[in-house]
Amino acid sequence: MFPSGSLAVAAIFSAVAASFTGFMYVALIAMMPRSGGDYVFNSRIMHPAWGMMVAGGWTVVWQIIWNTLMPGFMATSVFGPWFLTYGSMFKNQALLDLGNWFYTTPAIPIIMVALFAVSFLLHVIGMRGYARVQYFLFAFMCIAFVIPVVALLSIGQAGWQSTFNALVSEQTGTADAYSGVIKAAGSYGFTPSYSLDVSQSLMLMPFIYTPLAFCQWIAENAGETKGASSMKANAKSILGSIWFLTIIIIVTSFTVVYIMGQDFLASLGYLFFEGKPEYGNFLSQPPYLYSLASVAIGNPFLISLLFVGLVATSLNISYNTALAGSRNLMAMAFDRVFFEKSGHVSDRWHFPTYSVLAMYIIPVLLLPVYLYTNFGTLLLGTSVGVTGLFIGTGVSALIIPWKRPDIYKSSAISKYSLAGIPLITIVAFLSIVLTSFDMYILLSNPGFGLVNVPSYVFLALSYLLWIPVYFAFAWYRKKQGIDVSLAFKEIPPE
Repeated sequence: MFPSGSLAVAAIFSAVAASFTGFMYVALIAMMPRSGGDYVFNSRIMHPAWGMMVAGGWTVVWQIIWNTLMPGFMATSVFGPWFLTYGSMFKNQALLDLGNWFYTTPAIPIIMVALFAVSFLLHVIGMRGYARVQYFLFAFMCIAFVIPVVALLSIGQAGWQSTFNALVSEQTGTADAYSGVIKAAGSYGFTPSYSLDVSQSLMLMPFIYTPLAFCQWIAENAGETKGASSMKANAKSILGSIWFLTIIIIVTSFTVVYIMGQDFLASLGYLFFEGKPEYGNFLSQPPYLYSLASVAIGNPFLISLLFVGLVATSLNISYNTALAGSRNLMAMAFDRVFFEKSGHVSDRWHFPTYSVLAMYIIPVLLLPVYLYTNFGTLLLGTSVGVTGLFIGTGVSALIIPWKRPDIYKSSAISKYSLAGIPLITIVAFLSIVLTSFDMYILLSNPGFGLVNVPSYVFLALSYLLWIPVYFAFAWYRKKQGIDVSLAFKEIPPE
């Protein structure tokens, strides 16, 4: 999409933007260390309807959508490339057929059932048990980063080209695929650009800003996390994670471009994103960097470790999407503005059982609609959806010194200001501006998912429909003699 852009430049800019968003959360979590953080922050600072809109739109609706899409991602980005690579390596037609099967529709429901079963078990073992498992998931994710980087650097440019040519020849019968990719793109008049274009680099921001900003995820279960009231601990966790991931992105992008070549990568991306038929002569799977990098590894065990790392990443994401949605639904139920069952915490398992189950059951019900109708086009604006969360919470952080001075003045962040302006207000303002720029990029480029008017409408409704939900429950509770507004004058009890 942006052949003259640099992932490294985009990563640095995105890391700066995510750091403002991350620091905003560092302060908010320390002020209100409760589970369902985004709902709690916004409902206590702005208005409960605002809290339900911001938190419900992203941490519930769009997390359900993300869990619906995750099995498809695993099929085409993990299991398909994994077995195609093995099939080519061992010259085994059965493995090649299995790899190609993962690109078919029947593979997705099977992956979903397996993924959700394991992910749900992580909720059953509790936060302490998950914390132990997470160490192993994190280790596998780090291994998945190290292996391809080391493999690419060790094999070199010429080695990777010859290995890639052999793999493609085995899969599609195309000879000299490396040069063929460049020639095929050139036949359409495409010429890779070597000049660094900062504007195109900034257009890559949505690919990086969103995963970096997600380092604030502790906000959703802060009430179950030791030390969440400490700004220092939160900063170490959130800001440290942002820059750790940034380093990984920069190192990976430099290695991949150096070994694979700018001409090749730009040409391959052009053929794929422009939907040119010649792309199928070279690859049957999308040109994901880890899939391409696996070509250089050669060792079956190391290839397995790479893809196991990607499975671990997917499992971690699936678990945390359900965690975020369930904790926000639980917080709403505690305030009596959502169904009481959503707040039920199992005495045996110690987690909100019905809310967690909903975060898995709804994607299962939604999957056939996504697979067999055009409804899927409405679900592709996931990255746009997240910007609503950060902008909405940013507005609350912007005004908390004046809107809720009782909460603000008791926090450590209240000691810091610049030219008389509270530091949290400055940080929140910069977060809103940079997140809005990210949203502008997403909305102005159809390739990011919002391709038609219905997808815009769906995005808006995923947030706005939570407003009448709040007022309906407030009215219902009032009929029961309960004034729900009293709950929002205080931070929820621990």
